Amino acid sequence: MQTWSWTKYVIPFLALTVYLTIFYLFAPNTNHPTVPSAFVVSSLVTVAWLAATGIYSWFIMIIPSIGDVYGPLMGLFVLFSWFSWIIYIIIVGLCLLKSWQEREMLWEEYCGCSDH
Repeated sequence: MQTWSWTKYVIPFLALTVYLTIFYLFAPNTNHPTVPSAFVVSSLVTVAWLAATGIYSWFIMIIPSIGDVYGPLMGLFVLFSWFSWIIYIIIVGLCLLKSWQEREMLWEEYCGCSDH
């Protein structure tokens, strides 16, 4: 049981990070990012994703009485809000990755060398 206490957080984090890394590598049809930059950005996006999921579950657990007023539609509203948070987080990750690529290209153009 002691092993499960930390693996229930590590396994989803690693799986989501790997999934997002693959997504960020192959989603753009041009200018594919490097694996290290895609991995760093996907790690940051995974942290934000899990934080949004924690906020979602906190909201559902703490405010059950809102359902008395609005009924089951409140649960759908919160669920769709969570979906939009996740979409925004993924898009911000793509923007961060693109600006990282542009910074690397400008750095190579400026000094004539690369970081790699």
